Amino acid sequence: MSAPSLFGTDGIRGIPGEGALTTAMIRRIGAASARVLLKSYGPRRNTTAPFVLVGRDTRGSGKKILKSVARGFADAGLRTIDAGVLPTPAIAYLSPRRGAAAGVVISASHNPPEFNGIKFFRPDGFKACGE
Repeated sequence: MSAPSLFGTDGIRGIPGEGALTTAMIRRIGAASARVLLKSYGPRRNTTAPFVLVGRDTRGSGKKILKSVARGFADAGLRTIDAGVLPTPAIAYLSPRRGAAAGVVISASHNPPEFNGIKFFRPDGFKACGE
């Protein structure tokens, strides 16, 4: 029997500070995701320092989640570029155009404000669903 997946239909969602959204777990998720991205796709456009483009919504927990996931990316050798507050489609659009190794959006979309989440995008701007 396999371990339960942290990823739902659109990334990871929950209440910050609980379950998969603790500071330590977010960092681990960032590091693991970075390793998968680098193994699967490699650095883009022959860049010497691959990076992840990260955007977020206006939820209060967004900056803290960004900090934790960025530490995880750094642990695995990826820089993080904070794109600030942007809608999800903007990260999907900008990531391939900027040569990002991936795009990440910190948002829980339509869920109540006490929730938040992490959505991953491949280097081509498409969602990384369960990869």
